[in-house]
Amino acid sequence: MNAPLHDAYAAEYDEQVRAYGSHVHEALFGLCYEYLKPGQQLLDLGIGTGLFAELYARAGLQVHGMDFSPAMLDLCRAKGFTAELIQQDVQQTPWPAPSLGFEHVASCGVFHFIPDL
Repeated sequence: MNAPLHDAYAAEYDEQVRAYGSHVHEALFGLCYEYLKPGQQLLDLGIGTGLFAELYARAGLQVHGMDFSPAMLDLCRAKGFTAELIQQDVQQTPWPAPSLGFEHVASCGVFHFIPDL
């Protein structure tokens, strides 16, 4: 994956998603909602600016995220809803995620960037 490419549009990402009229974040969250309980731990793979993960934080989950783009992580961190953010390419394993026993792992808009799943 190309972190500098993603860093270059990070500042405009949230607005681009809104301008496009995308509701995929809300749709995926809606599919998960009935299984969520406040206080549970979520790991968002490819958290980016946090558009998807912020919905889980509003539902009372503790959000941890991984992304390879420093600029995206900075924007997500500035929103102030995450417990932890880790700079990591999800293709590189093992992941440096804490062993908190995540109840949920989520990802939105990431896997199409990975050529060999």
